[in-house]
Amino acid sequence: MIRYATVNPDFLLGFLVVQGANLCFAIGQVGYKYLIEKEQTPLPQHAIFGWFYLGALVVGILAFALLGNSNKLPSTPTQWGVLIYLGTIASGLGYFFWNKALPSSIQGHSR
Repeated sequence: MIRYATVNPDFLLGFLVVQGANLCFAIGQVGYKYLIEKEQTPLPQHAIFGWFYLGALVVGILAFALLGNSNKLPSTPTQWGVLIYLGTIASGLGYFFWNKALPSSIQGHSR
C-alpha cells in the first residue's frame, strides 16, 4: 500500500471497499472455474467467456448511467493507458488465462 497524504477517516472505508471488491473478484474466479469444470458444456470456453464480458459491459454501462460522474473520468493519456492496461491485460487476459490454463488438479478436481 502506498499513501502520499495523511490518513483520514475515509481512508479506512476506501481500503475496506477495495478489499471487499478483491474478495468478490476472487470468489468469482474460483466459482467460474469450478462451474465450468463441473458442467462440462459442449461449447468451447472462449465462446462462453464472451458472454461474461458482454454481461460485465451491460452492468458497467448501467452503473455508469445511474451513478457515474463524467467529470471524474481519466483526463490524461497516462491515466487512460493505465486504465486500459488494467482492464484488458491485467484483468481481462489474466482472468481468461487463469480459467483456461489452471490445471484442475491444483483445485483438487478431476476432469
